[in-house]
Amino acid sequence: MGRAYEEVVEYVENQSQGKCKVLSAKTEHTFDDLGYKVNVWNIKTDVDGAWWVVEGNQIPMNLYPQSAFYFSADEVYSFHMGLMQRMFATNEDYEPEDYVRAITLDGEIAPTLFRKLKNIALLIEEAKEIEDFQSIGVRCREILIELGNTIYQPEMAGSDEQPQASNFKKKAELFVKFYLSGSENSDYRNCIKKLTEATWD
Repeated sequence: MGRAYEEVVEYVENQSQGKCKVLSAKTEHTFDDLGYKVNVWNIKTDVDGAWWVVEGNQIPMNLYPQSAFYFSADEVYSFHMGLMQRMFATNEDYEPEDYVRAITLDGEIAPTLFRKLKNIALLIEEAKEIEDFQSIGVRCREILIELGNTIYQPEMAGSDEQPQASNFKKKAELFVKFYLSGSENSDYRNCIKKLTEATWD
């Protein structure tokens, strides 16, 4: 059995930090072809547009902006389940420290960031109530802001206005443009932008 209507509404509004109100929320489709019963919700908000929310038993809840991905209910379900399977997959060759060092350009922040991420991983294992996951979400946003402030340099904005200190999404976009400039890297930039928008929103 999936989450109740009230839980989904509360989740969406909390993810926007109270900046939007849910106008309507309905289950667009329910899937059970991978051993889990998973619901895809179609959400409409007053200022943040339309969203998909995917949730189900033993499946972490997440939301995806419809305008950023143009997913159908079936596509967002496939994307979400693929993402979850990759997260849950065990890979002996995967070293999380290497990933953290890469995204921080092996800067001084790397050990601190990795320690915080390990603490969040422990919290995820122990989380049960929706408030637990909301608290984890807040910590993740704080880590992204810290990461953005570390990897971003003012010259990356060029002649554009400097982004606010907490604007991770803009800083990540300028960072990627700086290091992946040129038409030959446009696909990479678009892919990273979509991932950044999904992660931050």
